[in-house]
Amino acid sequence: MSIIKKAIRKAEKIPALNYFLANHFFYNNYKKKTGQEEIKGCFVNRPQENNVGDEIFIRIINAYQKTIAEKIDREDIFTVTNEWKYIYRYYMQDIMPVLQSGDIPALRKAYSNFMREKCSTGLHGLAIDMHSNFFAKPVPGRLHSKMYLNDSNYRFDLWKSSFGNNGQVKALYMPEYGNSYGYYKDDNYIRTGAEYLHYYASSIKNLLSESGNNRKTIMEIGGGYGGLAYFLNKNIEKLTYVDFDLPENMALTSYYLMCCFPQKKIMLYGEDTLDNIDNYDIVVLPNFCIDSIKENSADLIFNSYSLAEMAPATIQYYVARIKAISKKYIFHVNHTNKSTSINADNFGFDADSEFLLIYRAKAMWNMYRNYRCDEYEYLYKKNRQQL
Repeated sequence: MSIIKKAIRKAEKIPALNYFLANHFFYNNYKKKTGQEEIKGCFVNRPQENNVGDEIFIRIINAYQKTIAEKIDREDIFTVTNEWKYIYRYYMQDIMPVLQSGDIPALRKAYSNFMREKCSTGLHGLAIDMHSNFFAKPVPGRLHSKMYLNDSNYRFDLWKSSFGNNGQVKALYMPEYGNSYGYYKDDNYIRTGAEYLHYYASSIKNLLSESGNNRKTIMEIGGGYGGLAYFLNKNIEKLTYVDFDLPENMALTSYYLMCCFPQKKIMLYGEDTLDNIDNYDIVVLPNFCIDSIKENSADLIFNSYSLAEMAPATIQYYVARIKAISKKYIFHVNHTNKSTSINADNFGFDADSEFLLIYRAKAMWNMYRNYRCDEYEYLYKKNRQQL
């Protein structure tokens, strides 16, 4: 191997240099679309929270406090592991005491700006320190500006190529709660990450369209801040959406979805029994509640990246529960070669033929950020012979 190739291989392991390689060697066709003037419009303040009542924060705080007070039987399975340990240690330390103490003014201040606060680290944006490189400055530096704009253009073009003439930019609209940031296409503002979220929500809707107008139950393991849930609830008329997540992420998801859908029936942890989930449009629960969900109760279970970020024993536990709960589909996007624990090819969803692998395809969404991307999407369907 040449000295240059060895240097590139070594540089690829360092995120900042990986971005540099992508910007300068991979998608150079986007370089004419970037500039310091264009980046200014991406990060202007977009406050939206003037009409959010205290009752939303009271419900979030109550659910959070009940969650952390709960004694968990399998604490080794449901506590923070691997990559999220770092995020908890360095980015969640400000929001945790606010939720624990029930400080509504402080929580309102943080959540009204959550897209630019540390409490949403790991749930959106580039895989670098967004807070330091983008939000702590009036205008990001030239290299980071180029990274962000090139990545946004790449993702939009990928979304557009997936939907063709049916890809209307207005379909990517998301409410701007959390002081969002984004970019513009044809004078339409697009919240960062909307392309990815809309694509998978649309894929899920198409998968379940065979069931006609019957009510669907979709469950997600790790719902981020609620972005996928937004598009699912916006575009599927009869739906029960259930999210399982870590307590702090659960609280943030609850905030975004209650702001977006004030008219929908939303259940937070401790507000009703799990037996009544079907009576709600949206249910947000701590991760350990997956133990108590009825078998064969979900039409589809979705996961995006977080399975591969868990410890091996936790992955195996979740896989077993997901297989027991899903009555039709398992759909996930995860890492393979760069997984911190188990390669996504070896999760074992199809190990006993109860579920069959329908397809495995390269997930292209982060190819601009990492041109040696190891992310794949997997779709499994329950074997009819097992029914």
